Amino acid sequence: MPGTGGQITTVGADAITLQGRDGAAKTFALTAATKITVDQKPVAAAELKAGQRTRVVSTDGKSAAEVHVRTRPPGGGGYPGGGAPAAPGTSS
Repeated sequence: MPGTGGQITTVGADAITLQGRDGAAKTFALTAATKITVDQKPVAAAELKAGQRTRVVSTDGKSAAEVHVRTRPPGGGGYPGGGAPAAPGTSS
């Protein structure tokens, strides 16, 4: 399915608007069937915030089938190089 990436500018109970990488605003309807995740964990639309980077998957260009937000860098818990912190007594 095609996806649209960008930054959330507004979010409500029934719609999400994001500014795409091209600078254009795009609004998608949110329905009871919309799958919303933050860092791959299911959440309600109320937990989304303006400024978050997101990817919206839509089959018709109007309704969001999926909304995916990632707040952590790819590869793990936000530590240098991803993954876990260095073991005690070692340097990172």
